[in-house]
Amino acid sequence: ITHSSGIYRPFEMCLSLPGRVFQVLRHKKITVKGQDLTGQVLTRRLHGRDAQMVSHEVGHLSGILLEDIAIGEYPAYIDTASDS
Repeated sequence: ITHSSGIYRPFEMCLSLPGRVFQVLRHKKITVKGQDLTGQVLTRRLHGRDAQMVSHEVGHLSGILLEDIAIGEYPAYIDTASDS
């Protein structure tokens, strides 16, 4: 991530931490630089949900889990009353 702007507080879940919901701070817009499979350098500007998902995965590449950056944590709610 080479540039970011704006902050918001989405709720996120992660397969690495099942059954837990975290509120985190994320940037609304990011610019990310990387390479495709042929080695060509790519730059992409992302916003909203796309920026959130890429930020989440880049965090994993840096060894960061949601519990490391959470500003709040909540149990995941599963409605079992409707199961028959």
